Amino acid sequence: MLSVQGVLSIGELLAEGLDAKLFWHNLQQIPLYGSSIMLLGVIMFYMRVDGKIRNRCLLVLTAVAAVYWILLFTDSHHHLIRRDVWIEPYGNFERIGASRMPLGWVFFLSMHTLALWGMALLVGHYRRVVGGQKRQLILLIIAVLCPYLLPELAKLMGGHLNISTSLLPAALIFFYIMHIQQFLQVRPLAREKVLEHMSEGILIADERDRIIDANPTARLIGGMSAKGKLVGAQLSDLFAGQPDLKSLLETGEQGSVETDIAGKWFEVRLIPLRIRDERTGSLLIFADITDRKLAERELFRRATTDGLTGLSNRHHFFEQLNESSRDCRLTGKPISLMVIDLDHFKSINDRFGHITGDSLLRSFAAMLREAVEPFGTAGRIGGEEFAVFCPGAGGEAAFRLAEEIRTRAVREPLRLAESGESVAYSVSIGVAELSGADMTIESLYAAADNCLYASKQGGRNRTTLAMGNV
Repeated sequence: MLSVQGVLSIGELLAEGLDAKLFWHNLQQIPLYGSSIMLLGVIMFYMRVDGKIRNRCLLVLTAVAAVYWILLFTDSHHHLIRRDVWIEPYGNFERIGASRMPLGWVFFLSMHTLALWGMALLVGHYRRVVGGQKRQLILLIIAVLCPYLLPELAKLMGGHLNISTSLLPAALIFFYIMHIQQFLQVRPLAREKVLEHMSEGILIADERDRIIDANPTARLIGGMSAKGKLVGAQLSDLFAGQPDLKSLLETGEQGSVETDIAGKWFEVRLIPLRIRDERTGSLLIFADITDRKLAERELFRRATTDGLTGLSNRHHFFEQLNESSRDCRLTGKPISLMVIDLDHFKSINDRFGHITGDSLLRSFAAMLREAVEPFGTAGRIGGEEFAVFCPGAGGEAAFRLAEEIRTRAVREPLRLAESGESVAYSVSIGVAELSGADMTIESLYAAADNCLYASKQGGRNRTTLAMGNV
């Protein structure tokens, strides 16, 4: 359309007589105003302005332009657009000169306002694009400025160039961008649509780590959206409370990290954006892995926890004991182990049933956890057999804690909710301290288990401390 306008301006210069030149001059106004509207539409489309808003805006502008064109071609009858028309010299040619009426000035200024509005949108969008898109935007801005700059440059050089003729270079630039640079072609638009519909959150930052774009998913991530507008924010400010993410950003290299953001787990991947080995920005991809993390935690819980009592199971208990014993030996601190067995548990099962037996195990486990949590770790290592290790506690300190557990078991029988009946029970305990460099966890457990056997042999409901620890 810009090329057509330029050709029509040549027709005006070659025409003979006022009426013929005026006809060609009026024809130029159709592509001149139409191109401004089309350019604004292209820019709004590129800027992802909502389709309904864009279409309504263009429809109103086109209607206004149509009114102008009608008034222009009928101006000889009402003179609402031009006050006077004449022929004036233009280099070796002649062209139409005119003085405008107020309404003519309104339409004239509106055309330039549209062009400047489009240019302002492009300039504002410049910081949000990278690579080849930056070059495309620069060329678009130059094309918009051509009708304003080229006539002035021609004057400085002693020549003449009207706005219509200066639109020809703008048309060539638009042709280059659209067809050679593939501006608004399917591939870049498809990429943009993919980003908009991705389930992963996407942040694009410039070389100064300022966010220039964010897809809808990223805007819904609680910890980030709660801090206000994403675009324009600094990544360092956004991740001020995320040391893992800050460390990843500081490396500037491709990598990933798993982190908790506002109660949800995300795998965050950093991909540096480079052009000819020069870093031009960063791409951050946020994949929600909360479900996977919850599943992993549940699998870990099932693998390490006794399903009935919620205490550590045998395997996990002895893993913790091994790790804690290594730490205590390195620091020179003592560590003790107690092995606990519920007395006559089979008789309780036979008399009250297995459901009551399970309730008793849960009740004792809850009391045991409460009693030892500040000092040690409890676990269920057999049917009615429990164990506790106490880092930092010697044999005598562990013995005193074991006695507290034993006496509480006697004082706090299980009460049956259905019948109100109390189920009295007692426990026998063996205690041993890890001593000597040659003593292993297996021998420590054997020593505590032997003391447990001694407690049972001694009449049950008692605690026995290994002889070497007395």
